[in-house]
Amino acid sequence: MRSGDSSDEDAEWRRVHSWTQSALDQLSREPESDFEKRRNEVVREDLLQAAPIVEELRGIGIPLWEIGELGNVRFAYPAAVPILVKHLACDLRDGVALALVHALTKPYGPSALNAVREFLERRANALSRSDLFAVGNALAANLKRSDIATALELIKNPAYSLAREPIALRTARWRSDDVVSALREYLRGGESPWTAIRALRLAKAWSAADEVRPYAASESAEVRNEAKKYAEAAAKASK
Repeated sequence: MRSGDSSDEDAEWRRVHSWTQSALDQLSREPESDFEKRRNEVVREDLLQAAPIVEELRGIGIPLWEIGELGNVRFAYPAAVPILVKHLACDLRDGVALALVHALTKPYGPSALNAVREFLERRANALSRSDLFAVGNALAANLKRSDIATALELIKNPAYSLAREPIALRTARWRSDDVVSALREYLRGGESPWTAIRALRLAKAWSAADEVRPYAASESAEVRNEAKKYAEAAAKASK
């Protein structure tokens, strides 16, 4: 169910529980603003909905206090995956669903990959850009080279927005012609040029030089610098 020395695991759970205790202490204090009051209400509602999931996970020996801890703990718990996958398929509040996604951001394999992908398909239009990025992290953590068809579908779908960034960077290292083609299309879409250019550099896709070159004059210093790194690497590779 888990990996690592038991004493290390106990210390890790004490660390994670200390964060939870701080959050619970915050909930017990009188809110200082309407924003804080509403935030506390959301947290309480999330805790209430997640409570049965927490109990189910505790039933297989995972010492959770609240659902968010499973994504923060550094140990892997493969036995938790069927439970997480089952509940992620349900109509959950954003905070609870994203906690499950965070918990699946480990290399658990096809079951986790499919569950997170289906969640993205259902909820992409309702999630914030930062939440989409978190979903992308979970997908990238579970993608293997044998999942290249799935990865290409995800990268090519602009509706997935920032979820595509971690996937592009993950798949770039596979050095596939199909991935390079998808990354060039991703760059042309214009949403995340820094990520697309870096992914093309990681893929050693020097055939995209003409598409990258205009970004050397980008208003963004980060994009300019990445375009410069790409050009330097491409020039070095041609020697």
